[in-house]
Amino acid sequence: MGLAVGPGEGPTRTLDEVLAHFGESDGGAQALRLLRDAMERRDADDVEMASIVHGAADASVEEFLEPLIELFPAEWHREHEDIVSMLGELHSPKTVPTLVEATRWVPEHPAASMIAPWPMRAAPSLSPSPRMTTSSRP
Repeated sequence: MGLAVGPGEGPTRTLDEVLAHFGESDGGAQALRLLRDAMERRDADDVEMASIVHGAADASVEEFLEPLIELFPAEWHREHEDIVSMLGELHSPKTVPTLVEATRWVPEHPAASMIAPWPMRAAPSLSPSPRMTTSSRP
């Protein structure tokens, strides 16, 4: 998708060009439509594309509340962190159970294996290194 960017790259398409491709003028409505369709088909790539369109359109998160709450625990997609960020923006009591779950749950997708929740990792040493003793300070 032309709206996605990589390191050192810019988008190759504008939001208007992408929306015109779908025959749509409202980026938020198109992102919601893409998200619901991706959820129905369990398509992780299209969930990501919906998230990109949503961000490019600077669309409100409020319309996405219910689908995002439903989508969060599904392990077939890779957008868990983005979902938590979007739900956190809402400051809605409806998001609290999902946000609490997010603090306790690590998804099974490959990116999750690179990060372990803080309690599972060894805590860094807080003691001073041998070079930082009182006698070595200026």
